Amino acid sequence: MAVQTRHSQPCFSGARSQPFGPVVLVCLCLLPALCAQAQLPYVERQVSFPTANSQVGAILCLPTSPDGKVAIVILMRGSGPLESDQNSGTDDPFRNLARGLARVGIATLDYQEHAIRFDGKPKLLDRTVSADAIAALRFAATLPEINPSAEFVLGHSVGGTMAPYVAEAYPQLRGVILAGAAIAPIDRRLAGQGKSEREIQNALNSQAKILADVRSGKLPSTRMINGAPVAYWLDWMSRDPIGELEKLKLPVLVLQGESDTPDEADSERLQKEIEKLGPRAEVHWIPDLNRYFSPPQGKHSSAYSSVDQQAVESIAKWVARNARTPKQ
Repeated sequence: MAVQTRHSQPCFSGARSQPFGPVVLVCLCLLPALCAQAQLPYVERQVSFPTANSQVGAILCLPTSPDGKVAIVILMRGSGPLESDQNSGTDDPFRNLARGLARVGIATLDYQEHAIRFDGKPKLLDRTVSADAIAALRFAATLPEINPSAEFVLGHSVGGTMAPYVAEAYPQLRGVILAGAAIAPIDRRLAGQGKSEREIQNALNSQAKILADVRSGKLPSTRMINGAPVAYWLDWMSRDPIGELEKLKLPVLVLQGESDTPDEADSERLQKEIEKLGPRAEVHWIPDLNRYFSPPQGKHSSAYSSVDQQAVESIAKWVARNARTPKQ
């Protein structure tokens, strides 16, 4: 509106103002877009933070008019070989989720994870996936808009596997959200990802020998399998996210799209694993949604639309219940 006020007056003040006519016309044409942007309930800011080896780029999404310092959710995308398509196109599910949470007063930090490369040292995922998330949490705690006593992590796929390990290493964390997390066996999840049961079985058959060789240690650690070194898969196969959460006393939210579980046996297995955490674990099974919490739109679950509002509301209510007020 300020732009309109400055440029509209000369247009009506005589011949000397005529050269400004085209400028005013352009401003008037742009005004609807400018006003729409000003009315958005969120602000997205490009930021970066340091890790052990480099600067990591990220998008900080904040509520437009927060009531004091706000809680923040760090998004652990798990962007490895299982999820290489999750941020393709314009309907990025994590961007949609971030904007949905900002609308209800919760900030998010969506960062670019490092590529997984084997360096010959053990615990590869601790030094890559977990290290990036911990650096993101430390950075978020320094931001003036953020309540440092209300930090959460949301883990998806391998990010969900490693989120409990992040919680152990970062005691300030208020809670863990497992959203489409890789709790089920990796080979089953690798084969699934929105395919039909017949497609799943075919994929399982073709992967069975490779994964067996990985487990047996027959393959060199540096060999690439499905876009990642064997060391990556060995480390992932050795992880027990539910067992790790059992050691902690943090609240846990588990969100699972029912279309993400290939069959009833997988659903029952997942339910039994989660029940080990007792009453501090809150579980939401959301019908007709895929692993991105959108209605499946094709045979492959990378075909997604916006994140379902039910998933956003479940996260928002849980965060609000578990966030602390800022320390005075």
